[in-house]
Amino acid sequence: MRTIQWTSTRRWCMVLGVVLAFWPSFALACTQPVGGHPHYTPTEHTNAAAIVLEGTVVGGQPNNSPYIQMATVEVTQYFKGVAAGVGSPFVYIDGFGSGAACLSQVSIGDHLIFYVRIGPKGQWQAHYMSAGDAIAQVTPEIVAKIIAAVGSPPVIPLPSTPGPLDPTSIPITTPVDPSTVVAPTPQLPRELPATSQASLPLIWWVLLGLTCLAGGIWLQWQYLKSRV
Repeated sequence: MRTIQWTSTRRWCMVLGVVLAFWPSFALACTQPVGGHPHYTPTEHTNAAAIVLEGTVVGGQPNNSPYIQMATVEVTQYFKGVAAGVGSPFVYIDGFGSGAACLSQVSIGDHLIFYVRIGPKGQWQAHYMSAGDAIAQVTPEIVAKIIAAVGSPPVIPLPSTPGPLDPTSIPITTPVDPSTVVAPTPQLPRELPATSQASLPLIWWVLLGLTCLAGGIWLQWQYLKSRV
């Protein structure tokens, strides 16, 4: 009986350790629907978004996350939504994050096309039509399709604005079609926290799992040692 209990304890320690150690990876995975996530063309994205711009990520606020959630973007040109004479060269865009959460992941230095929606309080947010598709690579083909969809040339931002402009103060030239508005993402605080703590629960799960796994291995070693 003691041998059976000993074997069961070792086995469950190792199984529990593996499950807890790797559970965060499975839990955070962006679940694929049957047939995969739908794909939309640059034209469809442009027609659905309130603002479309090209720019470079020059800053960001992790906000309790290892990933940038609110990006500071230096705008190269506006394709849609901002008229000449009112476009800022720097803007804030909310709603990015981990690809495991089906969000678009951005890093400082990324030069991209951004599809933007207007949030309930006027803030600019990443516009998603499918998983992780609020951004696009800057290629001549995509740029040409966006310009064709808008029907007018891009607008170069004003060079006089010294820093990031509050998005709610920028007049939007294209009204938002309510049928294209997706559920708003949570508004993120502007203050950058001193430390990031959102990932701590996952870290504790991993540490607990590794501890159980190590305990199972130690019990296995003790069992083999007792048989020598």
